[in-house]
Amino acid sequence: MFFSKGMDRCWTFPPVKLSGMDYSGRQKALREHLATTRFDALLISHLPNIRYLCGFTGSAGLLLLEEGGSVFFTDVRYDTQAREEVKGAKVVIARKAPLTAVAEWIAARQRKARGYTIGIEAEDLRYDIIPDDVEWARRVNQQLETDYHEIMLQPDVAELLPKLVYHLDEPAIDMAIPSYLVSRAARETMRVMLSGMGGDEVFAGYPRQLAMKIAGAFDPVPQLLRRPLMKTITQVLPGGMPGRLTAPLRNAKKFARSAALDFENRYLGYETYFTDEAKQRLYTDDVREATRDLDAYAAHRRYFGRVKDAAPLNQLLYVDLKTFLPCLNLMTTDKTSMAANLEVRVPFLNLEMLELAARIPPDLKLRGLKRKYILKRAAEKLLPREVVWRKKAGFGAPIRSWLRGPLRPMVDDLLSEATLKRRGLFRPDEVRQIIDANLSGREDFNLQVFQLLTLELWQREFIDG
Repeated sequence: MFFSKGMDRCWTFPPVKLSGMDYSGRQKALREHLATTRFDALLISHLPNIRYLCGFTGSAGLLLLEEGGSVFFTDVRYDTQAREEVKGAKVVIARKAPLTAVAEWIAARQRKARGYTIGIEAEDLRYDIIPDDVEWARRVNQQLETDYHEIMLQPDVAELLPKLVYHLDEPAIDMAIPSYLVSRAARETMRVMLSGMGGDEVFAGYPRQLAMKIAGAFDPVPQLLRRPLMKTITQVLPGGMPGRLTAPLRNAKKFARSAALDFENRYLGYETYFTDEAKQRLYTDDVREATRDLDAYAAHRRYFGRVKDAAPLNQLLYVDLKTFLPCLNLMTTDKTSMAANLEVRVPFLNLEMLELAARIPPDLKLRGLKRKYILKRAAEKLLPREVVWRKKAGFGAPIRSWLRGPLRPMVDDLLSEATLKRRGLFRPDEVRQIIDANLSGREDFNLQVFQLLTLELWQREFIDG
């Protein structure tokens, strides 16, 4: 049994002995060992669904180390990298909604805090669903008088993306780009950064948690009526047109696609990018056969089973705390910040904070249609009401615009028919249909295309050698 150090997750691979080997010998032994397992099938089964690997870590610097009679996954580059002493270091605030309250606390009790925010060009927002959060960051800065730094997101993304894939040891997500850039900028003068990561998982801040509550109101409607209605909505609505309706249409399609499912599968559907049906169309015959008995959500279902008697919202928060948070958000934040040699701390995941939040009734976290209700009510004493209750802005990148602009040549090259045939994982005609439907605006397949693109980059870096 292999356990990921510090995480409550594991795969039952047979152990491999690595004692007495040097680094290259361990790497060779690991690669040979993984070649005899279903690691490749697990990877291809998981990533298209949920964009992260729930149950195992990255691949590049990965070694299996014997420790106390157990065999652990550990990433050599990050475990052996000397971390700077952070005791007494200055603190920098990265823009993330809950951190405005933390910034107020620091401003009241410490020396002047530094704040960094990422802005997105108006042209890049035409196709995207990310609201521009810069104006709110400026207002908070004016109130708190922080040492404010603003970065406009204009990277050479085609050059940056392969570097991020290398540092992540796995296919990148859009959040990795601003996370790395703000870490790199902050590291010019700072050594420690506070992140608002965990606030949404602890206090119910994600739209999908609200969507679950709304969808539950339709449960009394017979399945015979619900399924055809939701299927029709999914088919009729466009999902990727530019303009103000981009976010509402995309969210409506995603809501309808899963609203008619049972509780667990509904929530998993709201996290899904390639459904199981879509994966079957995407896979080649060999991959379809290799993955036919694998469940990308096995860990999620196991965690749901542990809390089946808890309140519905608490079930969702628990599953996110065990999967989405550590396997995607914390992993991405840690690796991108360490790539910039910056230490990131997450105050909302303080143990005492988690224990307190676990005792808070669910209806104080999601009150009516208001997410993170109790946290925002507390923040009203520190910040203007319009800042506290503004529309949620995710920490992402304008992938939809970039896939039509600077990343389009890379998509045409790395996801070409010749490349896909040589790789042998995905059907070229299906990939082309996904790309075309996305570019036409009929569907919002931007994150799906981005997944396929960074998966190919990852394979070139770590599989092809």
